[in-house]
Amino acid sequence: MKKILLILVLIFTTNLKAQFFQGFESSTNDNWTIVNGADSIKNDAGAAYFPPSQTILTGLNSWQVRNAIDTLELSTINISSITNPKVTIHLSSISVTSGNGSDLGDSVLVYLNINGLGFLGVNVSVLGNSNARWGYNSTLVATTSSSIPLSVQAPQAGTSTNNYGKIEITLPFGTNTVAMKIVGKNNATNEIWGVDDILLAGDCIPLSNLNVISFDASTCNSDGSIEISGLVPFTNYDLSYSEASGNSFGPISITSDNLGLYSFPVIPGEYFDFILSTTTCSDTIFSNVIVESPIVPTVNLNIINPTICGTNGTLEFTILEPNTVYNINYLRNSTLQNGTYTSDNSGKILISVGPDSYSMFEIENDATGCKSDVDLTVYNVTASVGVTNANLFGGTNFCDGDSVYLMVMVNGGIPPYTATINGSNYNLADSMAILAFLPTTTTTYTLTTIVDNNACNLSNLNSQQIYNFHLIPSKPILIQEVDTLKCTSLSSNYQWYFQGNAISGATFANYSPTQNGFYTLVVSNGFCENSDSILYTSTSISSKSNTSIEIYPNPTKDILNLNFNENIKNYSLVITNVLGEKVLEIENTNDKSIYVSYLISGFYNLLIKSSNEVWNSKFIKN
Repeated sequence: MKKILLILVLIFTTNLKAQFFQGFESSTNDNWTIVNGADSIKNDAGAAYFPPSQTILTGLNSWQVRNAIDTLELSTINISSITNPKVTIHLSSISVTSGNGSDLGDSVLVYLNINGLGFLGVNVSVLGNSNARWGYNSTLVATTSSSIPLSVQAPQAGTSTNNYGKIEITLPFGTNTVAMKIVGKNNATNEIWGVDDILLAGDCIPLSNLNVISFDASTCNSDGSIEISGLVPFTNYDLSYSEASGNSFGPISITSDNLGLYSFPVIPGEYFDFILSTTTCSDTIFSNVIVESPIVPTVNLNIINPTICGTNGTLEFTILEPNTVYNINYLRNSTLQNGTYTSDNSGKILISVGPDSYSMFEIENDATGCKSDVDLTVYNVTASVGVTNANLFGGTNFCDGDSVYLMVMVNGGIPPYTATINGSNYNLADSMAILAFLPTTTTTYTLTTIVDNNACNLSNLNSQQIYNFHLIPSKPILIQEVDTLKCTSLSSNYQWYFQGNAISGATFANYSPTQNGFYTLVVSNGFCENSDSILYTSTSISSKSNTSIEIYPNPTKDILNLNFNENIKNYSLVITNVLGEKVLEIENTNDKSIYVSYLISGFYNLLIKSSNEVWNSKFIKN
């Protein structure tokens, strides 16, 4: 806060009188306000009364009490700027006839309330005499000070000018406020007390040692203030002043405090011709003062781009006030950024920022609240050259339990890389890498960020590949009915194979073989496959053998015996159940007894192969 002290140039005229007056005319001169008793203000001039024309001293009205007890109360007034104050009351005692007047029981009582202590007692009492009558021109004055009560009686009966036509009360030093009450009492219709032209007068206290202090606005868009000192404490003044822009202010009613000070807010500017006056005393004129506003920040902004990948750039603010705290607001893309920073000895602030677009800079002095204009320029902080592009390749259908593979290709930058796919990071040894995944549902893989070995990153990528999940069909159930192989489970697509080779046209659930041997059925849902095999044996297909074979016992429980009509050696044996499933396979054996006790009860096919012959037979296991 900057403070400017100016000794004021004053123009002050001495020996001026100050006064408060009530003449009952409702004019601007009547500045001692009536609080109570205005209903007793009359315009009866009493031209035919005794003495004549003495009910009103000046003007057209006076306060008159006639056959009543009436009270006149005047407001509290501030007289702290007045020295030697004295109250003067003009009094008359009038009769409508020559035979009446104020008696000893008739009176005018004056009460004063000094410094707000209340009406503590009668300060002056004026009593009548035997039908005493007198006008305002009577020569006696009931004089006292407020601290000494005074009671007087009219010295003359009848009509006389040797009576009390005036009451004067001197107020003590230190009187700041005063109010007054007058009680008039008489008891006859023809008797009138007349009161007129009440005056409180004194000398103005000279306004010396006046000065003015201006306080600059402490914050932007706020008021400063002007303080006037050297005033009389607790005193009312009218203040007027002018501004260099041509505006004039006042008069404004002000009241000084207990130290004789008065302070008031003003917008920053230059002010002069201060005119200060009390209600009754002279004007005082001051010199000019200046109220300043805090400095609005001015700034230059430079961008320093990073020279090493993975490091930040810098926002450089210059030509600020040195060693000053600032609040800086700006947008990074569309996100608001803010912070509090202190400029160095050269008025510079450096802010470390990542590569991005920055705009809408606003600088605020933290102490004053002054803000710079918003900088609408868009500033770009650019990272060092790194990865320029990256993509995912792959995407297809996959079957339950299969792994899927994504190929990541990176352009630019220095390997190894870190790729962010679906929020997880993966290490890539080179610019082309294959990643394996094991999804359990249809999955979209999205590459969002690539970071190279120098921490240069390429973000906001959106390279995607979709892998569609498919269930594997159920394993087909194959059976042989007479000379036909049948699949008892449903599927979308069928393909029969013999000895590993696809059979042309065999694309249905059932197939009638043309030769004995192992057949395989592959079922598919268009994406995933499943398969099973069956050994086919048909009685309508001749065995490629001239050798007969006998198997016994049939049915059997534990052992199945083989009896060849020729000496057969090194044969192979395969036993299948009715579903075509292998339950026993023996290679290169010469055994003529086969243990089948572990087989469950049912029908079984028996296939025997030698080096150049094949035998088919069936048996029953009990």
